[in-house]
Amino acid sequence: MHHEVLSNGVHVFLYPLHEIKSVHMHVFAKGGSLMENPEKNGLAHFMEHMLLQGTPHFKNAHEISHYIETLAGSFNAYTNDREISFHVSLPYTYTKEAIDLAYDIWFSSTFPEDAFVKEKRAVLSEAAQRLDGLGYKLGKFGKDMRFKEGTKLRQFTIGLPEVIQKIQLEDTVNYWKQFFTTDNTYVLVIGNMDIEEVKKQIQATFGSVEKTSAPTLFTSISGSDFAPSGVYINHDEKLQSNYVDISIPSLPLETERRKLMTAGLATTIFGGLTSSRLQKVLRWEKGLVYGASIDSYAIPHLGETSCSTEMRSEQYYEAMELMTDLLVEFMHKGPTDDEMAHAKQYIHDRRLMVFDEPSRIVGWFKHEFLWRDKIMMPEETLEILKTITKEEVNAVLSELNVSGAQIIQQGPQADDAKLRGFLETQLTKIQAK
Repeated sequence: MHHEVLSNGVHVFLYPLHEIKSVHMHVFAKGGSLMENPEKNGLAHFMEHMLLQGTPHFKNAHEISHYIETLAGSFNAYTNDREISFHVSLPYTYTKEAIDLAYDIWFSSTFPEDAFVKEKRAVLSEAAQRLDGLGYKLGKFGKDMRFKEGTKLRQFTIGLPEVIQKIQLEDTVNYWKQFFTTDNTYVLVIGNMDIEEVKKQIQATFGSVEKTSAPTLFTSISGSDFAPSGVYINHDEKLQSNYVDISIPSLPLETERRKLMTAGLATTIFGGLTSSRLQKVLRWEKGLVYGASIDSYAIPHLGETSCSTEMRSEQYYEAMELMTDLLVEFMHKGPTDDEMAHAKQYIHDRRLMVFDEPSRIVGWFKHEFLWRDKIMMPEETLEILKTITKEEVNAVLSELNVSGAQIIQQGPQADDAKLRGFLETQLTKIQAK
């Protein structure tokens, strides 16, 4: 394992795996839709598309694709709310080619004008497909209710067609120049490699770029971006199921590791497994829902935990009240000894399997590399997990900001006084200390 910061600020992490026959080259930048203005929402994603439209060595996207596939490789790029990435995987005999290509695309993309016109059509088509999906429709109402108007947290990574249509080529180039700086570039290489040779190749490419600096990141995000606590209902008779989220502000990404791991243990116990308390009662014992889960979303300066399920109208009141009561009981009394032991064992054994395949290794190190002050191996985190106590779990649960809790209901259930009164009662239970 090798970790260094080059003299120009580029962050480098290398992890050799001599037992495999491939090399996986990933380059990341922090940014994404959380660093966009509303009138340019979708710009980071559009810029990511333009990265692959040409370089000094490849005149268009087809040439890039053909070259990589000639080497039996694969590639892709993605953008989310807080990062942008390009990756290429090749046979390990082409490690130098992987580094050269990633460098060429990351720092030397040519942003050809003719490609911009064509790619805008493709991005608009992609956006239209996303808008058709149930996930977008539910997600939009959820974001609009959960976060205050005007906050970047309401934005979707891909953007809306009417906004994408206004994006100009110059906008994509400016975003690239602003965020693809040396101090905001993270190079991650995993696979069968000669680590000393790879260090030289990265120094000759990524290390040759003149030092540049990105703006201060994510300063506009804070816990004050949450909308007021309350019950929010989207009555939609076109839906067959009712989709319910109980959302509570929780720990942001920069929280110290042990506390985040304690919170993660708590969510695993309550709803992170098919055998967890939530699924055990609602699905296996009562048959009221098909699935129920709990999930945490953590970004710089803000976090939330959501308890979610879908239910038919016939079982709505029984299922919703039972889910609320289970959540309240867990927050007040915490886990049992058996639940603690089961969840710890599950996390322990799953974490030991992280390094069984390159994609999971990349996922592990990407998070450690980009978002933690110290890179830890899975085994090191398990030493922390082993010592987390039930008292620590209960303490994290007691610190949940229940005063900011929201219940978001979407589906055919009638939006009447009965439903609102019932959901407000459930919210009061959650907020009671």
